[in-house]
Amino acid sequence: MFVRAEFLAGAWWQLLTAQWVHVSWLHAAVNLVGLGVLLITFNGWVAKRVLAVALLGGYVGVAVVLALDAGCAWYAGASGALHGLLAGAALALVLDAPRCQGRAPALSGLVVVGRSGPQAAVAAWFG
Repeated sequence: MFVRAEFLAGAWWQLLTAQWVHVSWLHAAVNLVGLGVLLITFNGWVAKRVLAVALLGGYVGVAVVLALDAGCAWYAGASGALHGLLAGAALALVLDAPRCQGRAPALSGLVVVGRSGPQAAVAAWFG
């Protein structure tokens, strides 16, 4: 978990480990399901190396934001890396538009589910 006060006191490794730590098992499970949905959805449409680079880009992006955003007091989980994966895969589809004609509605649906699904799951679980 990233805690800004600890980071400023010298715990630099939190930039690398915060995305591997989750606040609960439910949080970890939702991130894992999200990863699975994204990988299954883009399988065959986006090269595996592109997916890996997109996921890594999201991971690095979160680490940079954690280091530079003084307003972020704490962070945990892989949601940022997953958003990087979604954005990178979506960009790959857009750049390969002739091959992926007709995929825009599916991609739009995936974005809606990705943005609302976790919140709905938490609301259903906790009431």
